[in-house]
Amino acid sequence: MAKQPFNPQLRAARFLPRTIISARTLPTLRLLTKLTRSARRPDAQVVSVDADVSVHVFRPASARPRTPALLWIHGGGMVLGDAAQDSRFCGRIADQLNIVVVSVEYRLAPEHPFPTPLEDCYTALQWVARQPDIDPARIAVGGASAGGGLAAALALLAKERGEIRPVLQLLSYPTLDDRTTTRTDIDPRRLRIWSPGSNRFGWRAYLGAIASDGNVPRWPRRPATTTSPAFRPHGSASAPTTCSTMRTSPTPGDCSRPASPAPFT
Repeated sequence: MAKQPFNPQLRAARFLPRTIISARTLPTLRLLTKLTRSARRPDAQVVSVDADVSVHVFRPASARPRTPALLWIHGGGMVLGDAAQDSRFCGRIADQLNIVVVSVEYRLAPEHPFPTPLEDCYTALQWVARQPDIDPARIAVGGASAGGGLAAALALLAKERGEIRPVLQLLSYPTLDDRTTTRTDIDPRRLRIWSPGSNRFGWRAYLGAIASDGNVPRWPRRPATTTSPAFRPHGSASAPTTCSTMRTSPTPGDCSRPASPAPFT
């Protein structure tokens, strides 16, 4: 009997588009994001960190001195999204864990490729560590999808610079390895929303000429391991990690990466 493309519990998934984000659709998607921004206005303090970076700050109802904090980085394939899109999640985490949650508004590719989005996240991390009501020794970083990849890269960058040491990485279906753009073992019938084409577009928009094209060495030397966290050297794990992923995805192995020189811990 032929294998069904979708789990029987996801019958409606077959009616979703196979891909959404591409170079052709990006302007329209960004316009829709802008038009719906007022409806998604967060119940949070919006702070301009500098001329390019702002943050949405969610504080718990019962504030306490020197509280832990989570710096959250939104997803969107490196090319889409904003800090307000995860407002409900950030507010819920702040209240349930009694911590401060900060969602960063970083600049997007392709207009702002690597390292700009990562540096914007680092600027936000520095701001969080300077706040008098936050314990700088208890800051976690996290994100979903592209935001998870940026969070992992941010933890590596923070370790390299030695100013702030995140205590935890919270990575939800993160994009960690641009070599997933060269995979040929994916059945496109089993994918919706984020296709291999979207994956290639997002990584190439972010990395430009250094993105993997299938001809790179297995472990290439790059200007910085933070371009794609999977290229970090053996033994360079930067913080304890909680990572979740999806069973069927163009990037399903990004958390465990069994072909990597070291497990992601």
